[in-house]
Amino acid sequence: MNLKESLLKTIAFFDCFDSPLTAEEIKIHLYRYDKPVHIKEIKGTLNQLAEEGRAEAIKDYWVLKGRAALPETRK
Repeated sequence: MNLKESLLKTIAFFDCFDSPLTAEEIKIHLYRYDKPVHIKEIKGTLNQLAEEGRAEAIKDYWVLKGRAALPETRK
């Protein structure tokens, strides 16, 4: 599995529980990605997902597109 897929699956899993994650939390819980990865690479790939319209950052939390209300739910 490549990094982009792993990031998207991680975000989607936590989305099921209405629990958005920060980039640092995503790195900790990264789904089925065993290669060493730096937080800068994760943030860059998250930004690619945002450009593709598959995810978005709301107040430092990453959510699936259309789930912008989740960061408030987490608080």
